[in-house]
Amino acid sequence: MNRAAMLPVMLLACLSAAGAAAPDGCLALRKHGHDSQAQACFEALTRSSDAYYRAEGFWGLEEWERANEQFRLATQPADAKPLYKVRWGLLLHERFNDPEAADLFRETLASDPSSAAAYIGLARISAASFDGQAAAYLEKAISLDPKLAEAHELMAELALENDDRPVAALEADKAIALDPDSLDAMALHAAIELLADRSPDAWLVRIAQVNPHYGEGFAEVAHQLELHYRYEDAVIWYRKAVEASPRLWAAHSALGIELMRLGKEDEPRSELELAYNNGYRNAATVNSLRLLDSYSPKPRSSNPIFNPS
Repeated sequence: MNRAAMLPVMLLACLSAAGAAAPDGCLALRKHGHDSQAQACFEALTRSSDAYYRAEGFWGLEEWERANEQFRLATQPADAKPLYKVRWGLLLHERFNDPEAADLFRETLASDPSSAAAYIGLARISAASFDGQAAAYLEKAISLDPKLAEAHELMAELALENDDRPVAALEADKAIALDPDSLDAMALHAAIELLADRSPDAWLVRIAQVNPHYGEGFAEVAHQLELHYRYEDAVIWYRKAVEASPRLWAAHSALGIELMRLGKEDEPRSELELAYNNGYRNAATVNSLRLLDSYSPKPRSSNPIFNPS
């Protein structure tokens, strides 16, 4: 039995011995493509007596408002772990509330200046807004924790977005050296190969060995192709992303927007509405649907946009 296949058995044995699910275990199951076990693990977290565990459980189940409520409870005690605010901030970032997310990361650093995770959170927000500060935040995170593979993955992503392929490859290699299961680093290597008109298959095989359903990897490849003006290729890879992971709403939205860029109308609406109706309501999704409505009005779900405040 290979390492990936053994993971759910080992994790479930550990969880059973501990008598309860733990957030890291649930996230590891999901990362390695064991979705049904991860679902059960997150459900178990929601029944915990610990507000932080409940928050992680509801987040894993895509019950974002309930997760937000539990993070609020978890961070109230004066002795709450700094990690709780970092994780809450990442939830808010994922749910399109970067101002409050940034506040949480800064509050964490005020009480714990050594929190590399908080600097990574700020880097994610900076990268999304293209304000040019992300690399500096990541350098700080790496200085605090040189073994943080996630920081090198993000460094690689930023470098490739700026078409610095040698640095992107170097940083991706650093991430993989620290964590052999660095899926995003592998995806960035695949993107580098495609941008050079070479086959990405070797990297895709490595990704599949860790998680055969990792749509996020295909979406990362598509994102890089899009930034390099290869729009038709980006559509192909966004399609691969939603085929591998049908509930990857961000990829559905990105596919719809990319199809709009190519002059399509009916399919973009279908993809964007699918994302919107499943709670993925960032500015790009909403504005793209409004633009399509201006061409041919069509009513949509009236569910309120998630507001974590």
